[in-house]
Amino acid sequence: MGSSKKTTVSYWYHPFFQLVLHEGPFDKLLEIRGGDVPVWQGEMTASGSIEIAAGNAWGGEEKEGGIEGTVDISFGEMDAQPNPFFQTAMGHDPSGHNGYALLQFNSGRYGAGNPYPKPISVLTERIYEGWLDDVCWYPEKAGISLGSRSVAVAIALDCSGSMNTVTGNGQSRAYNAKVAIAGVLDFLAGRLGSDRVDLMGVGWGRTASTSVWRSVTGSDIDALKSWFNSVATNQSQTDFAVATASAEAFFAGTSPAARKIFIFVTDGEPSREGLPFPLPENDAVDVCQEAADALFAIPGVQSYGFNIDLTETRWTAFLDNTPADGIPVIDGADSNALRHAVVGAIGGGMGMNPAHVVYDSLTCLQGEPIGTIDEASFRAAADRLYAEGFGICTRYNHAAETIEQFRQRILDLIGAECSRYNGKWYLDLIRELSPEEIAELPVLTDDDILEWQEDPTNRDDAVNQVAVKWFDPATKQSRLTAHVHALAAINALGTVNPEVRDYPEVPYEQLANRLALRDLRNKSIPTRRLNLTTNRRPYNWRKGHAFRLQAPRRGIAEMVCRVGEIDRGTLQSGAIRLVAVQDVFAMPSTAYIVGQPPVPPPSQVPEPIEHQLLFEAPYVELAGVLSSADLAALDEDAGYVMAIGVRPGNGQGYALLTRPAAGEFERAGVFDWSPSAVVVEGAGYTDTNFTLASGSLLARVEPGTAALWGSEIVRVDALDPVTGAVTLGRGCADTVAVKHAPGERIHFFDTWAASDRIEYVAAETVEAKLLPRTGTQELAPGDVPTLDVTLDQRAARPYPPAKLRVAGLSDPTVLIGDVAVAWAHRDRVAQADQLVDAEVASVGPEPGTTYTLRAYLNDVLDDEQTGITGTTATWSPSGAGQARIELFALRDGLESWQAQVREFAVGAPLLAEDGSPITAEDGSPIIME
Repeated sequence: MGSSKKTTVSYWYHPFFQLVLHEGPFDKLLEIRGGDVPVWQGEMTASGSIEIAAGNAWGGEEKEGGIEGTVDISFGEMDAQPNPFFQTAMGHDPSGHNGYALLQFNSGRYGAGNPYPKPISVLTERIYEGWLDDVCWYPEKAGISLGSRSVAVAIALDCSGSMNTVTGNGQSRAYNAKVAIAGVLDFLAGRLGSDRVDLMGVGWGRTASTSVWRSVTGSDIDALKSWFNSVATNQSQTDFAVATASAEAFFAGTSPAARKIFIFVTDGEPSREGLPFPLPENDAVDVCQEAADALFAIPGVQSYGFNIDLTETRWTAFLDNTPADGIPVIDGADSNALRHAVVGAIGGGMGMNPAHVVYDSLTCLQGEPIGTIDEASFRAAADRLYAEGFGICTRYNHAAETIEQFRQRILDLIGAECSRYNGKWYLDLIRELSPEEIAELPVLTDDDILEWQEDPTNRDDAVNQVAVKWFDPATKQSRLTAHVHALAAINALGTVNPEVRDYPEVPYEQLANRLALRDLRNKSIPTRRLNLTTNRRPYNWRKGHAFRLQAPRRGIAEMVCRVGEIDRGTLQSGAIRLVAVQDVFAMPSTAYIVGQPPVPPPSQVPEPIEHQLLFEAPYVELAGVLSSADLAALDEDAGYVMAIGVRPGNGQGYALLTRPAAGEFERAGVFDWSPSAVVVEGAGYTDTNFTLASGSLLARVEPGTAALWGSEIVRVDALDPVTGAVTLGRGCADTVAVKHAPGERIHFFDTWAASDRIEYVAAETVEAKLLPRTGTQELAPGDVPTLDVTLDQRAARPYPPAKLRVAGLSDPTVLIGDVAVAWAHRDRVAQADQLVDAEVASVGPEPGTTYTLRAYLNDVLDDEQTGITGTTATWSPSGAGQARIELFALRDGLESWQAQVREFAVGAPLLAEDGSPITAEDGSPIIME
């Protein structure tokens, strides 16, 4: 049997650590990343524990491991107690860090092979928690959906009669399922507005009832709830094919950028194939499996199956066709499991209303009494920002900025002024005014102006091209919008004067594009800036207030201005000094700009290996890796296996699992892809120049290395990976040159083949699985085919004869009379690891080698010559017909791995009247029958 000695090549690390994230409390934990790889996604809303199962996040055992283990999260309650695990591990009474959010990793697996731990990061959401006196101001407008994140969700409800069974809480499983579905729909209702949401409901059994809503509204959500409540659950049997029948058409009709999610809810037991019910013992199995395969093959669809336990009100997520996407297996006790999975799959989240950020900075951070806040102005600003979809993601870093600087940063972003007047704080947005609003503005005239000074406008400083740099929390990338231009300003200036505005608080591209247009307008239009001294008329104006300036004596009939600065004077002087700026400020509601998509990460879902081989290692390979002593001591019954895997659409190699027949699979390691291609032309016995197509990794191939072309080992003499031109030495090692059909695949396996390096014995069958891998995922053994090979003393067998000639020809078609056969010796031991092609003169032979020639006439053995030690033989056919000769080497009772074979016609020629042979068009004689 096969045997090998296990070697430890690396170690998993088992640290425990505690991280202070930020001040608490907060609303939700949405994502955990390790080394910028998502390892957990979902919606955690209270302190507790979660399980991370991302052991392949950084390449698994063969690279840098991943993360597996329990993580405790504290939401920063003021009465938080010390963590029990941390107390036990540290041996003393640690702090509970009251008021601070904590993440603690409890000594699971965290990385392998690399002693430098990768950083961990979290995505949290804080909108409604952490307010002064724990009361969120104006909660109806506090959260704003982050941009247009379209989603298409199909929900398929099992309508079998067993769903009517009452569970442990006194409700039927169907009732529990419908309640959970309602929770999902409530979550989706919260995304309406800037998002497009498409929904499909399917009630499935042996037949299906289907309803579809596109670009749904709140009333559509209510209608879908009612529809699900009305679906009867009395079909006696279920057929998964009807649940998925409408899925492809539904997802094809949605937005191309939409997240696509298919959920089915059932009370069936999960099966190994991922179907939501016990497989029936009939032909329906194939139909169900085909339906599941068809669903999973729809591009971009994430599929989740939810099972209600037969006795308890418990959920189990048992199907997820993206197992390493960071969305965890659902806790069976979590009554919101279905909703949490949808939240994790959709991603995104909410941003905070900037008006609320400013309000919070005044009351909570700065300590201003709530009574000093002008409620009306702040509510009006919050309403306007909510309507604009102006949700932001930011935090106050007290080490880097003061509270005033933090607040001004937000005000600059949203285009607003926050000023104190008459004992109260006011928030005023600077937005474009309608004609009706302009008509209601206060007026400042020549009679009110005591002093006038106008700052000159310098057109050379005008910015005429703007882009906005923003931060995408979904991809954790800093991104840049497309540049927007003021063409008239560029033409006037004669050159481009660009500017990049940095708004890291902006979390989605549509908002960033609108800000780019706003800033371009503000900076590209020449504006008038006035320093005025006036009477007491503007006394109750605030920064940001708009007014109408009517000063005909100074050449201004009427101009809308904004108050930039205001000094209301002193007791000795009642004059007011203010800076007035021409109003060109506006926040566009729409930006007609083609978005700049983020750099998509490579797909982490492994694709099956289409081209793969398992074969017994030839002697030439063993001679290249074993020492001379080990090679000489190798038993003639010993053998090794080799595997070849050709790169599919993606992947970073494959893991090799092997076992003797009926044994347990053992992991042999991770190996790289073998270069491969298709040979365009067909080949005879001596052809050497060809063209390759559909090549994979051909730049890796070096001259002088071996390749496997069908069953023939060839030597690469030259290869141009650009043109595909290749020159091959034919019939090397223990193989002979054979004919090849056009389009046959060739594998350049030398240095790129895999092996478990286990010594097996003759007649032993070895099975193997090749598991394709990406950076974070690996196909499960059950999802790949099993390869097998039976060992047959290949490495111990003598090499076959080479350079075969029959009547002096490499490929005869018709022969007359005696058949002369000639060949060249080959020597397995003398050639060692050298690739000697079939047309080279004799090498050897290996001591003790003889040759056997068998000749067949019309498929009947006509002659057998054994014990030949030379390189020639002659066969005298006993008649005419189709002939086949086989020539192989023999040593110590072992025949060569392959034999030389030729087929041709033999017999007497058909003669003309003058006695000369009659020939065919190719010149060969025509044989008499």
